[in-house]
Amino acid sequence: MPGAMRRTPSDVVQVFNGKDWIDVNLFAGDESASAHWPKRGSDVEAWLTAQRDLYELGSREWVSLDQSLDEYRFRTDHGLRLSDNIEGIH
Repeated sequence: MPGAMRRTPSDVVQVFNGKDWIDVNLFAGDESASAHWPKRGSDVEAWLTAQRDLYELGSREWVSLDQSLDEYRFRTDHGLRLSDNIEGIH
């Protein structure tokens, strides 16, 4: 499904363009990419929200993107970088 996204262990996400999974660095050109601190109201949060809202509420794609958005907000609220391992925290 075009627009689908899956997480990787870094600041790179994989986005499905309808044919292939492609790597997208959310912080390309940002010298501090590996130390990015997520922020409420950021362009990344807005982008995740916009991507989620392209799908029907409750669909598999909507749920996947909503979970990514929840994790991004969790990191924001707990002062965690995108590159921090949070397995087992929540």
